[in-house]
Amino acid sequence: MIQIGVAAYGEEPKTSEVVNAIKFVECISKFRDSIVLLLGGYWGLMKYVVDEALKHNIKVVLVLPHNTEFIQYPKDVIKVFTGMSKKLRSIILVQSSDIFVVLGGESGTIIELFTSYALSKPTYVLTNTGHSSDKVKMFGEYLDNRRLTRLRYYDEVDKLCEDLCRDIELRLS
Repeated sequence: MIQIGVAAYGEEPKTSEVVNAIKFVECISKFRDSIVLLLGGYWGLMKYVVDEALKHNIKVVLVLPHNTEFIQYPKDVIKVFTGMSKKLRSIILVQSSDIFVVLGGESGTIIELFTSYALSKPTYVLTNTGHSSDKVKMFGEYLDNRRLTRLRYYDEVDKLCEDLCRDIELRLS
């Protein structure tokens, strides 16, 4: 199983973000028997990713921060209640991922993106989302001179999906 971590906006998303999330899940759904999606919550854009993944019978694991036990989660998700703050649970989320995808967001998404780089995870970043995570592109493909992993930036979700699916196919072959 390939574990794909997903960072996404934690507040109510714009319609265009929901469309991108649906396209993202639809494109990877052909690998449904070989992948697991890992997300840090069931709110904001993450909720749309989770719901769409479940519609496509993709396994979903939620790596959850403290004080989220009261939320009504879909019965088909695996919930990991870390007891940690959102920022600390992000380390577990990224460390558990084989590949990391950023669909746009604010400081939590940026923390996860930087953690993904520091842990040398292949990282796919959707830009032009209108969120602060778009600014990370100014750093270029590598965040520092160690060149731990190449950050791949995409202006369109279709191109991100194309390259991500190629990466998944290579890992499965």
